[in-house]
Amino acid sequence: MPTDESAPPSASVDLYWLPLGAGDNTHCVRTNGRIFEWVTARYEHREHLELCHSALEVLTDCRRYVIEMAPVWSFVAPDRGVVGEGPVGLRWLGGSRLFRYEVRCWRDGTIPDLAEAVGGPHRLSEDPALAARVISLAPYFPTATWGRDELGTGDMWNSNSLISWLLARSGHDTDALGPPVHGRAPGWTAGLVLAGREMRHVARPARAAVRHETTTPAGLRGRPGRLALLVFRLPLPLYRAGCGRLMGRTFLVLTHVGRSTGRPHATAAMVLAEDKTAGEVFICSAWGARADWIRNLRAHPALRVQVGRESFVPHHRFLTPAEAFAVGVAFRHLHPWRVRLISRVLGVDLGSEAGIREFVDSRPFVALRPAHSPCRPVRPTRRVEERR
Repeated sequence: MPTDESAPPSASVDLYWLPLGAGDNTHCVRTNGRIFEWVTARYEHREHLELCHSALEVLTDCRRYVIEMAPVWSFVAPDRGVVGEGPVGLRWLGGSRLFRYEVRCWRDGTIPDLAEAVGGPHRLSEDPALAARVISLAPYFPTATWGRDELGTGDMWNSNSLISWLLARSGHDTDALGPPVHGRAPGWTAGLVLAGREMRHVARPARAAVRHETTTPAGLRGRPGRLALLVFRLPLPLYRAGCGRLMGRTFLVLTHVGRSTGRPHATAAMVLAEDKTAGEVFICSAWGARADWIRNLRAHPALRVQVGRESFVPHHRFLTPAEAFAVGVAFRHLHPWRVRLISRVLGVDLGSEAGIREFVDSRPFVALRPAHSPCRPVRPTRRVEERR
């Protein structure tokens, strides 16, 4: 039976190289980019090159997706496949839409400056597994500060970092990939370096179990420092002063019974996520299983939970490793700012799935719900919701 060799593939990954500022009618981006490149070229004693940024077009299961990074304010379509946001220039500027970028994995989306792509599409693969992996990885891209080198890769973080990170993590051969002739792609190396780190981290054999209170995985400090104590103790006096509503649902106060004294104690903990369907809130012990409140919960039921304006007598349960990992991934995706704060305060890397898994493997996670509510296990990550 004859076959049609010209039939289009059911899956593909195409890379586009676009001149910086293409499609910008104000010429602001292109002009500033040329000034930046001229200064950089003079400093590095090399010739001036054309700056490029990159984007992907992915076909999988007969569905087409466009993956790129762009300013939040650059497009007004309500459903443009946004899977992450990050700050531009400085972290604190990210509170304004003017200084925030978004990562798009946009089904049937468009690339505004596609007509100016250098050399047209570069077909990287037609493997359905690779194409599907690119799409599945997009929501987990580390949203570091654009234009900075917070991750210590030796290169700035930008849209090129997104594309190179996705290609490397999904298993594409990136050795021969690079910008067009006489072009330069700042940030491309940053994505490759981080992807390499993460893949080496995943490949390491599991570490031995923690046997000493001050020895912890993922670089976690064994004892709280001054900054950690300040951050995690501040909510407690606010709640005691009747100002708990100022904390929103970011922190809660858990009242528990001393396992030896029988006296009530109060502990403040950050709310990592909520399952609105089951009425559960999720917290964890940053300092491990030997924290007093964890040991108290194993001996006696909790007395009360205060979270924002809500107060209830709780039923608690300890999460399984799979449930804890789902909570950690949801927290990292929805609240990159809090993840960075925790990483800095605790000295732990939560910027990757491997780092999260290593963290949750030895940190007890606890679910709290009103005692009259039915108990439901944590479902896949999308079911775990966090109040913004």
